[in-house]
Amino acid sequence: MDFSVVTSHADLLWFGILITLYYTAITIAGGMILGLIIGLIQFAPFRPLVWLGWLFVEFFRNIPLLVILLWTYYALPIFLNIEISKG
Repeated sequence: MDFSVVTSHADLLWFGILITLYYTAITIAGGMILGLIIGLIQFAPFRPLVWLGWLFVEFFRNIPLLVILLWTYYALPIFLNIEISKG
């Protein structure tokens, strides 16, 4: 097996790994903050906030992740007039 292509582009592979770890850390932190806020909202004494938190959780719990990803990539740009570049 010839790994010369991999070793010659090792700098690009490391850059890709670092970008992936960066986005992973940002996403985990954002998800924890959002989850904490939504979780605390469900303990609020104000009933409409409790219902709002419950609705948010049930909405994202009952829709498969693949459907959310496909809608985000294909339908959201149409609704918001956003053009996704190919490069």
